[in-house]
Amino acid sequence: MGGNPDFSALFRIVPVLMQMIVFGFACLLSVSSVAQPPNRGYYWTQVTAAAPWAGRAGHAAVSFKNRMWVVGGQGDTVTGQMRDIWSSSDGCTWTLETEGTTWLGWSGSNAVVVFDNLLWVVASWNSPGDIWNSTDGKSWSRVADCPWGTRYGPFLRVFQGKMWFLGGQDIYEPGLMNDVWNSPDGVNWTQVTPSAGWSGRFVAGTVFQDKLWILGGADYDYDYGAIWLHDAWYSADGVVWQGASAEGVGYMASYITFDSQVWDMERAYATNMSGEPPQTIPSTEVWRSKDGPTWSQMPDAPWRTRAAQAVVTFDGKAWVLGGGADNGTFLNDVWCLTPVLLTVDTGPGTRYKLGEDLTLTLSAGEPDGVVGYQWWKNGAAIPGATSDRYHVDHFTERDAGTYFYELTGDGWGSSNSVQIGVLEPNMPAADPAGLVLGVCLTALVLFLRKRKLSHQSR
Repeated sequence: MGGNPDFSALFRIVPVLMQMIVFGFACLLSVSSVAQPPNRGYYWTQVTAAAPWAGRAGHAAVSFKNRMWVVGGQGDTVTGQMRDIWSSSDGCTWTLETEGTTWLGWSGSNAVVVFDNLLWVVASWNSPGDIWNSTDGKSWSRVADCPWGTRYGPFLRVFQGKMWFLGGQDIYEPGLMNDVWNSPDGVNWTQVTPSAGWSGRFVAGTVFQDKLWILGGADYDYDYGAIWLHDAWYSADGVVWQGASAEGVGYMASYITFDSQVWDMERAYATNMSGEPPQTIPSTEVWRSKDGPTWSQMPDAPWRTRAAQAVVTFDGKAWVLGGGADNGTFLNDVWCLTPVLLTVDTGPGTRYKLGEDLTLTLSAGEPDGVVGYQWWKNGAAIPGATSDRYHVDHFTERDAGTYFYELTGDGWGSSNSVQIGVLEPNMPAADPAGLVLGVCLTALVLFLRKRKLSHQSR
């Protein structure tokens, strides 16, 4: 007995503490709606309407040495080939790095990569098939011949510390390929499989979640033109492939991995009726996927409809550069898609006394472009509530409810929801500090009580 402390005084206040905890957890429910992970939003910005490089389509864009690079493509030249290379640190001011490269040819988005701190061009769509690299984008060296010859529409990526080359069509042989090659140095190449699980095709894909992905692409019929494929294939080693239906993929896709998702920024497609020349149908559609096979369409982009634009992830944003316009001209504008966290600031609390002023403010950084806001309450848009804050004079019970806001205009996405309630008379406002104190005191009481019971049972 003498060894056990007297907790009778402390236990007399337990009922009071429990009332504090009950109220504290009620407050926690209202505060947690603010503290939950905020939703993601995105907004488009036109960085420049006319970059200094000539309009083009089918070109490559990569991120290299803290700059964004535009390489080659098709444009308004005698040969139709763009033989120049440009770079920029911001998408607005550009530097001509190389021009008049006779070897660049038709090289496009699936022929240029950054590997081992070098910029690489693996020739495609032209002959002879060769491999070039550069330490600075200015001076180039021819380092190897392509062991697979020269291909139309192959797929080139960096994966697991190697360069990978997949599929396409040999320009001298009929039929489409589904072979897979890799190289640890860009010079010595190994064919890891002559026939992967997916069908031969003009290949589109990306690297996502530590796997190589083939996403759609096209077969070709000489009477009817492109036959678009709507499937997804993935592999952890480039040899063993697993497939899944994926109706959201296909067409002239330009995939990038951005913000922990796969994005398709090019939904144009080519048509060809028997005996008629092919036609390209440009688009402004944007799609994304969190897993590879399952795709969702986002709001259409504000840029002009286009095809064969270049896309790249750079400086935490997704970029769209140039492309072929709907009237047959070539574009040289630059757009970027910026992610932003969307949260609601409720001020001192989420419960208000009748007659008080209610003010909710948004937190979305400072979006550029034509971006607006719309506040919602209980699932319905609030008429006229389109500014960066929502204010109510003289709060009433009718103002209680669930609020959030969404981006409009050149952006999209919704914030977290917050529950605004009425503060009853004599009820203290939600105080997170008081809640923490109450939780700590309760934990202390339970701990000491457990110790006392343990002593008494001995």
